[in-house]
Amino acid sequence: MSLDSTTWSRVGVLFDEIVALPHDQRRQRLAQIESAEVREWVEKLLEAHDAPGEAIVDQALDEIVGRMFDERSDAFQVMPEDLSGKEFGNWRSVAEIGRGGMGVVMRGERADGQFEKQVAIKLLSPGPVGPERRERFLAEIRALARLEHPNIAHLIDGGISDDGIPYLVMEFVEGMRIDHWCRQTHSSVQQRLRLLLKVASAVSYAHGELVVHADIQPANVLVNSQGEPKLVDFGIAGLLRPQHVERSDSANVVLHCSPAYAAPEQLHGERLTTACDVFGLGALMYELLTGQRIRNGRDVTAILLRGRRVEDRISPPSRIRSDMVSVSALRGDLDAICCKALAARVEQRYANVQEFSDDIAKHLAHYPVRARGSGRLYAFCRWLRRNRIAVTAGGLAAAALLTGAGMALWQAEVARTEASNAQSQAQRAVLVRDFLQTVFVSTDPSDGSVPDALDLLNEGARRAREDIAGEDPAAAADILLLTGISRLELNKMDAAASDLRDALTLLQEVGGETNRELSKIHWNLGRFYKRRGPVDSAIKHYSKAVTLMEQWPAPAKERLKAKSSLGSALMEAGQLTKAETLIREVLQEIPAAGLEVSRLHLDTLNHLSTVINLAGRNPEKQLPIHEKRFEIARKLYGENNGWYAYTLADAVPTYRKLGLHREAMELAGRAEENAKRIYREPHLIKAVAICNYAAVLLQAGRLDEALERYNESIRIDTALDRNDLHAESCRRDRAYIRAALSDFRGARSDLVHSREMLVSRGHRDSSQWLVNCGLEVSVLLRMGKVQQAADTLKQCEKSEAAAEKELPLEYEQARAELYFFRDDFQQSAKVLSAMRDEYTPEQTSRRWQRPWMLSLLVARESGWPNPTALVQTLAAFGNDSTIARCADEPDPAGQGCLALP
Repeated sequence: MSLDSTTWSRVGVLFDEIVALPHDQRRQRLAQIESAEVREWVEKLLEAHDAPGEAIVDQALDEIVGRMFDERSDAFQVMPEDLSGKEFGNWRSVAEIGRGGMGVVMRGERADGQFEKQVAIKLLSPGPVGPERRERFLAEIRALARLEHPNIAHLIDGGISDDGIPYLVMEFVEGMRIDHWCRQTHSSVQQRLRLLLKVASAVSYAHGELVVHADIQPANVLVNSQGEPKLVDFGIAGLLRPQHVERSDSANVVLHCSPAYAAPEQLHGERLTTACDVFGLGALMYELLTGQRIRNGRDVTAILLRGRRVEDRISPPSRIRSDMVSVSALRGDLDAICCKALAARVEQRYANVQEFSDDIAKHLAHYPVRARGSGRLYAFCRWLRRNRIAVTAGGLAAAALLTGAGMALWQAEVARTEASNAQSQAQRAVLVRDFLQTVFVSTDPSDGSVPDALDLLNEGARRAREDIAGEDPAAAADILLLTGISRLELNKMDAAASDLRDALTLLQEVGGETNRELSKIHWNLGRFYKRRGPVDSAIKHYSKAVTLMEQWPAPAKERLKAKSSLGSALMEAGQLTKAETLIREVLQEIPAAGLEVSRLHLDTLNHLSTVINLAGRNPEKQLPIHEKRFEIARKLYGENNGWYAYTLADAVPTYRKLGLHREAMELAGRAEENAKRIYREPHLIKAVAICNYAAVLLQAGRLDEALERYNESIRIDTALDRNDLHAESCRRDRAYIRAALSDFRGARSDLVHSREMLVSRGHRDSSQWLVNCGLEVSVLLRMGKVQQAADTLKQCEKSEAAAEKELPLEYEQARAELYFFRDDFQQSAKVLSAMRDEYTPEQTSRRWQRPWMLSLLVARESGWPNPTALVQTLAAFGNDSTIARCADEPDPAGQGCLALP
């Protein structure tokens, strides 16, 4: 489809109108737009406008840019969908790696067989290739090929194919995006800055070779298994950029840069200079330190839609709440360096990349940086920082003068430990109490007002590491245990894990009688890995906590809580027999411990219900468990409480499986209503309640309503950086709905995200993995990518999960569909026959309908004489429009029976 200037202008007017409406009124106004083409674009722009964090670029924005790129038909042609096996010079493309606004990336290999080498082939969106453009393109390739730097992905070859596709053959980098790598490895501020220095070194080198990158962003910096960053796509933006750009043409803006990261002058269509890369490095630094981009979704959609003149008002990094870095670590030098690199006016930035690198290196060495000037007080403070060991003793003595009663509970709890350690523990308690008192009276809050909990935790953890650890490691471990637990409760996951790991290291070095503290550290690290994965790490830490609690010995509540947590982790890892044994042991001990009305009893009953479900037993066995949970939750919290809402929401899947649709809908509605009323900000319970209500709506065939709630739930999950299996299932269910509504790109994006979550949690070989794989194959087939679907299924067949006898419906359905699309009706019918025996018609689920619908289509296509029985079965059990379309005389393309119910 082609979008002319008049239509694009209409999109802009409607977007401006609808984005100002309350969310509950937007859908009604969208429905009034007669043109489906215009409505689709407005919806995509609204999605990009509202999307939080990484979703801005990785999902909605990427599609918008790609479509704009494809549809400027006067300058560019649409890239072919299937490029596998196509040769480019001496190289052959093997499989697609990614596709976006600037073209397609393929994994490639040597075509002439002279030697074996895996490469990445970057295919740029094709356009008219006259002699002048060809010569300029080849000249720039020669310039890029000269770049030889250990942190730059090397350009091997390039040219223009016979059908006009410009291509670049580049070193294949096996690595992870720099921001994802930093988060996964829990790297410190110093480690992130040292990585950035290597990237800056590569950019500075390229500038010396008269090459500008012009698209520096996290997706273009990959970190390999050795922890070395590689800058990719060097010079691509320059190759794509037209020689003459109209500054008011917003379409051209997106052709040669990523709006979320580009320098203002790039977005205004001005000449590319090295200053663009200084800004890009500043934007990369900002995101590595804060976890947020310099521009939000509203900024990006305004740039895309109207070519708005960019006047960034970028908050200093220390003003951004982050669970990765303490505010105090950013305030001062790093604020100044970032703001100078990101100055809107070129003359106010660093003159070159080397100046930017020098300031970072000076900050790491505690020398004054250029960005902050040369005041005497500042220089003296830097001297103190470089010589802090000499003044540590005096600082500790001064801190000890301030005392208070705020941590009396901490002191009292420590005093109850073993008599043999009483004196040592008491001394640590006094030191911890006095130390924390100084944090309360000296913390400099992030916004200039009274310090909040995060300010105090950040400052306390920093001082524990820098001021206390050298003097008394055990006391520092106590403080980091306290801050780690607190941050875990506040969902600041990475910072919590860092505190807990450092506390563990300190106590292990100290030795002695520390089983009590060690057991708490291990239990809380188990909580972290249970939510973030891999589950094997959770099992390891929970097991250690259980062993240690038996040694100190721990109170019954603590010991049973650790055993219950271990049972939950074993259950997730598929060790159901061990899990159930442990869970039932805890439930037997709970009455004697006086914990019948407790959160522990609630959680353990939930674990038992889940084990019953995973073991494939009759869901009716779960009903009395849920009723008991409702009773306990009401006694503990009352009905106007988040945990009561969670208890209701958690029972919804059981009622759905039993076909109790009315009860499931009622429970889900009450849970969602309570959660939304109680939690105004993003919260796990709110996300669970909304997602479970969406699942009820999906089962009822109310796809549009379900999609709205999945969108809302996933926005919360993204804000919380949630990575558990429930969040994964919500993402996968949204992929199904998107595919059912023919949004195949959106469905694939969700499936990729879902797959990454499964991998991170150690579920690479699982039934969920095969469900994901089967859905992606089905989506690819509906997009017409038959070969890519076959390649994907072939990769899945190699997994250990696929070797098991019991394969999920979605996986088997994908096999049958692939045979059908290849016109192998006999094999398709064979797979479907077995599926119909296993998935008989029922009213409690919609999944069974897919193999039966496809069976009818196969019967008609292959000329079976009498598919009447299939038609009657569908008519009897399928009471929605999707089934009706399939059971009726099909359309020529057979789309009715290929629809997802």
